[in-house]
Amino acid sequence: ECPELKFKYVFHCEKHPAKRRFVQALHETLQPGIAAHACPCVFDNLTNIVSGDYKCYAHYHHTYRTWKMHRRTCPIQRFHWLFCSASCKDLAATSERAKTFWAITDITKGHRPDIVFFECIFHVDSANHKRRVRTDEASARNVRVRTEWARLGYTSQVIHTDTYEFGLPQHRMCSIIVALNTRNPEMFNFEHRGVKKVFTSLRALLLLCKRKADRATKDLLSNDDPRVTAELRRAT
Repeated sequence: ECPELKFKYVFHCEKHPAKRRFVQALHETLQPGIAAHACPCVFDNLTNIVSGDYKCYAHYHHTYRTWKMHRRTCPIQRFHWLFCSASCKDLAATSERAKTFWAITDITKGHRPDIVFFECIFHVDSANHKRRVRTDEASARNVRVRTEWARLGYTSQVIHTDTYEFGLPQHRMCSIIVALNTRNPEMFNFEHRGVKKVFTSLRALLLLCKRKADRATKDLLSNDDPRVTAELRRAT
């Protein structure tokens, strides 16, 4: 635990409607009784934010208790940490097709967060039903990401890990690229604390997040749970 370190969750981006509902429900569970206006923003698509279309699904008008949005928009608040991800398919695509990756770089360029955590799952070869990490492809993607952020004034390091080490009940190899704003940071004074020491502290912070994964069945609702039956009725 790290009691001195506190975060304010500012916004979340999710394109899929069901996942947006999950994110909103998660906020309400973690902060019961929180006022609607105090909830973090939940935006539609990362690429829409870059274009200036800030449609917020968290601060919608409560009409008929639905998730239908009524043209409510919110500005993006100032943030210092950016946690983001892109699929391996997105990064493997040509420059014109890698929309999520370029949206992340545009947000980084426009808002200048002090720290960026970028996660990408390794390529998994499912043809032989075996987990085979193609490190050459992963390394090429990492170089691409780090090169783009270097142009924006960010110094980065790569951490290779398994999602199982962070509490997820599955083995998925991934890269976490940690990038520091070394051009105009607000949180750091590199004259007093060098970049290398900051990276060491961030790696130690990640180690604090490691925990043993529970069995997947422990996190699943029972078949007769009212939430499960309600969802099944709505799906049919």
